[in-house]
Amino acid sequence: MSDPGSITRLLLETTEGDENAATVLWEHFRDRLVHFAKGRLTGARKSASDEEDVAVEAFHSLLKGVRNGRYNLPSRDHIWRLLVCMAMRRAHAILRRQNTQKRHGEVGESAIMPVDHGEVGGISGFPDDEPTPTTLAVMNLMLGELGELLHEEREREILMLKLEGYSHREVAERLGLGLWRVRKVLDKVEAYLGS
Repeated sequence: MSDPGSITRLLLETTEGDENAATVLWEHFRDRLVHFAKGRLTGARKSASDEEDVAVEAFHSLLKGVRNGRYNLPSRDHIWRLLVCMAMRRAHAILRRQNTQKRHGEVGESAIMPVDHGEVGGISGFPDDEPTPTTLAVMNLMLGELGELLHEEREREILMLKLEGYSHREVAERLGLGLWRVRKVLDKVEAYLGS
């Protein structure tokens, strides 16, 4: 599967019920998505959820949305951006839920059984955090604007690795750049977003 549309074709085959295509597609994105989720779950309790769970849920939501005709994903970059958005929302929901539980003294309830006082808990309590069409539009718009701001392909690679959760040093090592170059590009992005 070396031609440029192979990932997009795999997604299409998956929507047509090809489980082998879904497996190959998952294998293609898994490591990057798990690493991204791990970076977003810093500070989360491991017993509640881990980065693999976030990645699996994001991938499952992607497939569900594509099968239902909710997303038009013409390239692997669009697929990746949507997966990142979904994983980010799930990780944020986990952290928000854990913080709420800490404030209300609910830490330690069973992950399988409902909590007391009539609330739905455990596995049933996980919300379906698929991004809304508005969220997807805003994310695509922001990434498009940042793509125009970052003229060099290397600058866009730096940004994407940061969005995946890599540290400045890891980005520099992966791309064979100096740490100053990574910081310079990210400062440029931060200044643009802050304006």
